Amino acid sequence: MRKKRFTVIGNCQGPFVAQALMQKPNFADRYELQHTPAVHVIEKSEIKAHVSRLKDLDLVVHQPILNADRFGGFETNTLRGALQGRVPLICMPSVYFDGYFPTLSTISGLTTPAGLVHDMAAFHAFDLGWDAQKTERALYEEDIFGTAFYKAAFEQALLGLTQRETDAGVDVRVSDFLGGFGRGEILMHQFNHPTSTVFDEMARRICACLGLSVTPSETRQELDTVIWPVWPWVRAALSVEGQTPLNGGSDVLRFRGQTVSMSDYISGAFQAYAQMADAQRAGCRRRTPELRAVLAAT
Repeated sequence: MRKKRFTVIGNCQGPFVAQALMQKPNFADRYELQHTPAVHVIEKSEIKAHVSRLKDLDLVVHQPILNADRFGGFETNTLRGALQGRVPLICMPSVYFDGYFPTLSTISGLTTPAGLVHDMAAFHAFDLGWDAQKTERALYEEDIFGTAFYKAAFEQALLGLTQRETDAGVDVRVSDFLGGFGRGEILMHQFNHPTSTVFDEMARRICACLGLSVTPSETRQELDTVIWPVWPWVRAALSVEGQTPLNGGSDVLRFRGQTVSMSDYISGAFQAYAQMADAQRAGCRRRTPELRAVLAAT
């Protein structure tokens, strides 16, 4: 019997969801994968050809994609308009969740020893004239922001993910999983790199949408280019009262499998910030004002 063909369209998370699905025996017995790279690595000129092949598939799993100018036929409304009624579609969220790492973000065009990941608290420290030693001690050796900050940030991140799921009309949610299981175990390596536990759960829920029962299996491949540490005070702040601190996660920064000391991270980040154009630096000053206010008062 011919197997059905499917693909997953999304960001860097997409291929990992596809792999998790293929590790579910009931799914793998029925479907074979037509690989689609993460959309941000596909040249704009090549998107039309990728989209044209989707009409011959039996299932398309996709994340919300909003930028029609950059992503053309992959943009969610365009994709739905082209395929609904012709190819079964299952929409899943893009799992952006900074609840364990509320000071992290990106700064366009700048890299650090953690790649594209920036600690905005480190930027504000640099901009306020702190030296590297003071920054490392304040940010990574003690709790400068306090328990209430981390508790509120986790809830805000959860609300944000839930709202994005609703706005996108996803068929498979993951916010409830992060809001439940994620209070006992760290489910993110950094703000947009979920652990394999999340991918495994997403695959289970996609199978449920298809009416497929799922036997226990484990997704072993990790989206772990950057693993940001979850500090002891963050674990304690986010733990459910009466329970032990959060399980999982890392106590050290790792980039592409190598440990990076926080002093090396600060040094590299400060070098990047010293090269910023005035306009970009001024824009970053206005971001995360709650972090800057704490540092400025210290």
